[in-house]
Amino acid sequence: MSTRWKGTIALEGELDRDCLRKIDPGAINYDFLPIPLLRPAFTEEVAGVEVNRRPEACGEVEMIQREQDTGLLIGTGWIDDDVLVALLTSGDFPHASLGVGVVLDQATSDYEGEVLVVHSGILHGLQITKSPAFPTAAIRSVA
Repeated sequence: MSTRWKGTIALEGELDRDCLRKIDPGAINYDFLPIPLLRPAFTEEVAGVEVNRRPEACGEVEMIQREQDTGLLIGTGWIDDDVLVALLTSGDFPHASLGVGVVLDQATSDYEGEVLVVHSGILHGLQITKSPAFPTAAIRSVA
């Protein structure tokens, strides 16, 4: 079962929730769409041994728009994962959303005091996460 989604995928020009990271305005390059939407990484026990599972694709980011005045990057796409779709479309939780974080490739960054500042990077994926760096970074189901 697949569903369409829309949401804020990143915020440029503002400190993250921990005040430890910042993405410069215009730093994220998203010219190479579509990119994968990734399930969260997880750990499971297999034959008595903990195994770390890498994130796997569960959908795509098809379009991104940058709002120049707010620094928001708004994305749209689709998700095809029964459990995640159920969370997004649950009637019990009408404002259901999934937190997301950007996966950058070829990023350049440095520290300004204690803050890691990303100056540039190519958007390689969008990962679903329990604790996004920016509270507004979340996707929601759309009709």
